Amino acid sequence: MWLKNKLVSLSAGLEPAEYGAIDSTGLSRTNASQHYTKRIDRKKPIKQPLKLSLYTTKKRILSFRLRAKARGDTKDIKYLTKHSPILAQTNCLDKGYDSNPIHAHFRDQGLYSIIPIRNNGKRGQYRKEMKNYFDHAQYWERNCAEYNNSSIKRRFGDYVRSVKFCTQHAEVAARIIIHNLKSFLFRLFHQSPSLQQV
Repeated sequence: MWLKNKLVSLSAGLEPAEYGAIDSTGLSRTNASQHYTKRIDRKKPIKQPLKLSLYTTKKRILSFRLRAKARGDTKDIKYLTKHSPILAQTNCLDKGYDSNPIHAHFRDQGLYSIIPIRNNGKRGQYRKEMKNYFDHAQYWERNCAEYNNSSIKRRFGDYVRSVKFCTQHAEVAARIIIHNLKSFLFRLFHQSPSLQQV
């Protein structure tokens, strides 16, 4: 897995990022048609979906973590930031990541985090700051996570074809690498001097 994580990091590049976002999504382990799943009248899903957590910035996926079993969103923060080639200056996360230790994790690295608090929580220094000084304009930058999640699923589907977890991990890593390379080539194409002269 270290080699696949390294390839993802290389494909993301070292271009600095002002805003970043962390979010998770699910990937189905089967490609059964809706007609088939209804016809057999299953009360439970065919298989438990995979959980994919992504650390993203504008049109780039910096790091990822794939889990075979559901875990809390906050469990993946340190892993994602550790395996990312760069860290964004401001990181936007949704309410599922609301935790004072998560804020502290970013502050210890000289970074800023924006996470809306849940249920008007008052515990923790950084959560109090979020309650009093929450910046909605900056939090809107979290849409880069939604864009990358949507782009991956629209281009490759919301399911994996592999059966074993190791091959499922390789399949997801390959999708992310292609996604990053496509974004790089798109920027390179539009910055071509010959095109600008035309």
